[in-house]
This record gives sequence, C-alpha cells and structure tokens, in this order.
Amino acid sequence: MKRMPFPIVAVVLILSIFLFLRTVPVQAAADLEAGINELAGQISKNMRATGKKKIAIVEFSDLNGNITAFGQFLAEELITRLFIISPGQFEVVERRQLMRVLQEQKLTMSGLLDARAMESVGKILGIDAIVTGSITDLGNSVKVNARLIGVDTAKVFAVASTSIPKVGTVASLMEKKAIPPPVYSRNTMVSSVKPSPAFVSPRPTHSPFPSFQNSFLRVTVQSINMSKNKTVLSLVLRFENITKKDILLGVRIDNNGNRDVTLVDDKGNVWAIAKITGIQLLWSSGYSATSSCRDYSQYTVFTPHAKNTVVMIFKSEKASDGKIFSFGADLYRYIKDKENRYIQFSIGISDITCNKREHNKI
Repeated sequence: MKRMPFPIVAVVLILSIFLFLRTVPVQAAADLEAGINELAGQISKNMRATGKKKIAIVEFSDLNGNITAFGQFLAEELITRLFIISPGQFEVVERRQLMRVLQEQKLTMSGLLDARAMESVGKILGIDAIVTGSITDLGNSVKVNARLIGVDTAKVFAVASTSIPKVGTVASLMEKKAIPPPVYSRNTMVSSVKPSPAFVSPRPTHSPFPSFQNSFLRVTVQSINMSKNKTVLSLVLRFENITKKDILLGVRIDNNGNRDVTLVDDKGNVWAIAKITGIQLLWSSGYSATSSCRDYSQYTVFTPHAKNTVVMIFKSEKASDGKIFSFGADLYRYIKDKENRYIQFSIGISDITCNKREHNKI
C-alpha cells in the first residue's frame, strides 16, 4: 500500500483538528454567579475597547418581550458586578434613576429603544450606551444575549452572551413576573405614585408574603399593620441569607436622620421611616459613605440560611386609607476579602397588602 506524502498527512491532520474544534459545543457557565460574572466581564471589556464611559442597564426580556423577575434580577446584578470588577473605569446609572427619567418623559422600557427617545434620555442622563438583551428558555438552561446600544446611533456596537443552568434561583425567578421598582423624584427623593406601564403587574390577587431576592439575600414581608388613627405603620420583614457564608449588611442613615428607606401606598401617600430594628444603621454625612461603612464591626452579621426579623416603623403626617404598599430600601453589604470593600444594593417589594387588624399603638 502506498503511503501518503507527509505534507498531505499534515494537512489532513490539521483539517481534522480544526473541524473537531468547530464542533465542540460552547460550555455553559457553571452556575448563576459564574454566568453573571461572564456577562459583566464581556460588557466591561467592550466598554473599555470603545472608550464609552457611562451606561444604563435595562431589564432583559424573553423573546416575546415579556419581563420576568429573572430579567429584572439580571439588570440589578449586572449593575453591582460591573461596579465591582471595573471600579472607576466607567459609570453605571442606578436603575431607579433611569425609571424616573422614563416616567418624566412618559416612556415605557420598549419605547426607550426608539432612536429619538434613546437620544433624549441619553442627553438627560449623560449616558453613552444602553445595555439590554433577551432571555431564551432552552429547557435545562437559559441563554442570555446582551446587546450594547450607542445612544447617539441607536445601533448595536457590541454583544455579550452566556448560558446559565436553569436550576434553583434561576428556575424560580423565571416563573415570576417583574415587580415595579421604587422610583425617586429628582428633588424630593420620595417614591412616585405610579410605576412605569412596562412594569405594571396584574392585580387580581395579592400574595400574603411578597418578597425580594437577589444572589445572596431573600427578603420576605411577614406583616404590615396600621394604627387605628392610620398614621403609623409597622412593617415586619424576614431577612434570609441564601448563601453558604456569612453576609454583613447595614442600612445607611445620614446626619439629618434620613434613611434610604421608602414606603408609598396606593393612595399616593408617602410614609417616612421612624425606626428600624434588627439591622445595623450606618451613619454617613449627606449621601457620602463615611468610616462606619468601612468598618465591618458596624454591620449586622446574617448567618447562612438563618431567618432574621427586621422591623421598620413608618409614620405619616396625615391619616391614610391606603391598603396596597410598595417598599424600597438601599442597603450596604460589607465583603471581607483582600480589599475589604463594601457595595451598595437596592431591594424593592410591591403589592404588599395591609393586615386588617389595627392597633391603638404600634
């Protein structure tokens, strides 16, 4: 039998290896954390490559344009991860700030992708790009495709993607509808009454235990009671650490006695926070964090899977007949690692139904 010349053998071998590599499937992220980190890393790299400095992140939707709790969760987590992996390199607009501008411009999330609307919002917020994307349910996994859109051209200039196993938190969030986040006005820093139409969820029934969840914390409403004179509310929350390690959390309070905590009812009444127990208060000057935020001993430790009760007392200047409430809060998490850093994150819970029973005194 005649042997093939060496050059031909070499070419055949190289082509075989090439075709093999082309057919090897792309490996999915090991878990939710890895998938989000992968997306954030790709987005960060694209931002640095294009020289863009400020972005806003929009909730991810499914192929039919519907926004689930998972799409909302992705947007929140990407804001936090981008801040962690790229500190000082570029700025990410806080989601409620984006929602406020959309409300002022009478736009929905889908309307934001119109070229003129995008340019207008871009000028108001001073952003260079908007990050949005889609979520595709593939059965055992979820494919996430992110797109970076330039506000000046309304065209996609970069993409990012990952595949995440559809288990645990991912599967649970995929089944839930998105909830409207608390939206703050520019001057008063109080919740607006009406959420963006893009996030209005159906109201035939209200869950007795509405909740919020991110990658490390689950917050569930246990009860909300109103005093007989309808001017005092007691909100009881259960904080649950859903990780395998301790987490350190705190609520910021400035020197003027203002907390970054809000409660608004369906009558448009804004309730002011009066007292918080069950979680450490972190003092700051104005809106800049001070040494208390950098001192881990000032934080409350939440052990893995422990269910901690946090009670918040709210007061109103006038009596209110509100029955459905939306709650929002900005918290700090201290991360003990080589850098000993702290991050700020937001929680929001809507459709909270006030308990029927009333108290003379709370």
